[in-house]
Amino acid sequence: EQATHQQTWAKRALAIDAVLSPAKVLERLNPQNADLYDSLIGMSAAAAEGSDISPWTSRFSIYANDANSPAKLKSTVQRYRTLTEILKKSPATGVESQAAMPKPVVDSLLNDKNRTKTAGMLILINVAADLDMPNLSLRLSRRLFEENRSCQWAVMDILSFAPPLSELETLGGRITPADLFAAELVRAEIAFRRGDMENACGILGRLSEKYPDNTLLMLRYGIALEQAGRLKDALKIYRKIWDTTGDVVAANNAASIVGQLFPKDPDELSAASELMTKVLQVAPSIPAFLDTKGWIEYLRGNVPAARKYLLAGIMGLGDSIEAHYHVGMAEKDVDAKMALWHFQAAVAYARKQLAAASPKLSAAEEHAMQESLGEIRRMEKNNAE
Repeated sequence: EQATHQQTWAKRALAIDAVLSPAKVLERLNPQNADLYDSLIGMSAAAAEGSDISPWTSRFSIYANDANSPAKLKSTVQRYRTLTEILKKSPATGVESQAAMPKPVVDSLLNDKNRTKTAGMLILINVAADLDMPNLSLRLSRRLFEENRSCQWAVMDILSFAPPLSELETLGGRITPADLFAAELVRAEIAFRRGDMENACGILGRLSEKYPDNTLLMLRYGIALEQAGRLKDALKIYRKIWDTTGDVVAANNAASIVGQLFPKDPDELSAASELMTKVLQVAPSIPAFLDTKGWIEYLRGNVPAARKYLLAGIMGLGDSIEAHYHVGMAEKDVDAKMALWHFQAAVAYARKQLAAASPKLSAAEEHAMQESLGEIRRMEKNNAE
């Protein structure tokens, strides 16, 4: 464990050096024995220096095509592949790996006059994020955008960090030209944050129709529909994403909506339970997924299983209104004191969010708050009697 920790810090130091002195990094690394992140950092440094990138892209391809690559790589490998192709190919050739980003983002980078250096920096930005250096990744994304306000990929990376509304508003006003895809996406995110779901859904709906193959865009559209209370429409989007890509977030969101729309339908709940079993086989420790699985089991009447999943999930969802409500319901006939505490926590977090006025409570959060209040009143009444 200590050796792994030291290796991680060594990679982080190397990534920082690639920003400060790419030439020195190239002196230290050998592409013939480079591991995954060494090959990516070396590729970025070579791009910054205008050196030959082919030894680094060749080395990276070994890891990119390795079926035994770590799960963390598999979640971002498509993005690295796309950036690598952009480094190697001419604008007229295009790239095959378009799924990592919407087509206009990839196309604009291909036609960037400084695409080699830009793509190299984007690789480094993503490496920093992978190595758990979010501050460095965000700072580099911001710097890249300031150097080129038409760099849509930099905007997409900034958006991935969920910046505050004030930064989004500034960012949206500085993208040049203002009709770029990324500018539209920023406007949708601003509307989403302000609670203007009709506008957010309108923008995301138009973009999704134009670029239906991009998973992240479709997923964001589904989330906006869900927040707008259009649950049936959101469910269709999530199921389509799951069927075509196997995206586990879409599957989780679909199962969650089933619990809201069909809480007493045994067939729908059974299918949702099976779906969440598949999700947890891929991602067994994501708190939100555990919560969804637990709530579906509760609705099916399987309280012991529900408690197992919900209690595991709540450990990572301390400020979730819905998660506290779910645990309270599962515990109320087992441990009334614990159930009351979770109902009270659900109400407290809901009121805190309402006081902040952003983001607005979703329909599911509003329902969880009202139901928790009802349960608290019933429990207090029973105690008084």
